[in-house]
Amino acid sequence: MSEPRPGRAPNLRDRAVELGALRLTLLAAVAVLVASAPFSSIGPDGSGAFDASMAARDALGLPGIGLSMGVVWTTLVAPPLAVMMAFVVPLDMLMSRIYMADKHGAERARYRRILVAEALAFVLLAAAWTPFFVALLSV
Repeated sequence: MSEPRPGRAPNLRDRAVELGALRLTLLAAVAVLVASAPFSSIGPDGSGAFDASMAARDALGLPGIGLSMGVVWTTLVAPPLAVMMAFVVPLDMLMSRIYMADKHGAERARYRRILVAEALAFVLLAAAWTPFFVALLSV
């Protein structure tokens, strides 16, 4: 891990390096899923929010075949990935907590920051996708 020079506060790049490449990828995937959750709404007939954009595309005469990539992402790909991430993020939090148990000083503080970042990501993921799954299960 790269430590900031003495007398200098750690910046965003230092914190990103501190998390590591795999955790950054995990958090980026969670961020993409959180951002796509509002577009995954379920209507009473099972239609999603992208139906309006598809209708507008058809009304404007824009070319397109079958389902758009937005519909595929928000109805077929993102919901299962959100469920998977809802298990993966707490698992990584658990492993971070286990590794933190025998660390001291700066390394322990590093794992504490990792836990906070992943807890925030998990809460955002759960908050973003709860309306979708509630609507899905009540249809």
